[in-house]
Amino acid sequence: MDYTNFTRSIVLLFLVFIVSACSVKLGISGSTIAGPGTTSISAGTSKQIFKLYPESKLANVCITLLNTGNQFIGVESVGLIGTNQLMTVPPGGTVTGCSSVQSISLRCQKISNASDCTGKWRVDKLQ
Repeated sequence: MDYTNFTRSIVLLFLVFIVSACSVKLGISGSTIAGPGTTSISAGTSKQIFKLYPESKLANVCITLLNTGNQFIGVESVGLIGTNQLMTVPPGGTVTGCSSVQSISLRCQKISNASDCTGKWRVDKLQ
């Protein structure tokens, strides 16, 4: 028996298992209205991921954010009264928050020598 090929096959299977286990997916639900999406945000900036038209209306939604980076990501919503901080998601964390909104933005905290924030998100209509 050729143990070199056998060993290579075992190592390859192990690597495929590790890669598939590490690639977390945020799938579509029956009430998804935006996303799922993947984002990268520069430190100290924000990126809008959801905006409702016409702007005089509000949507009752839930946002799920999976923080795949190593910086904190803030989730901000804009409603009729102004901007609100829905939640802050730590590195490696996943959080879902619900609110009546016109828009949703993700903000990457500015820390000295900070890298970009990365995450996966989805917006669902609140039933």
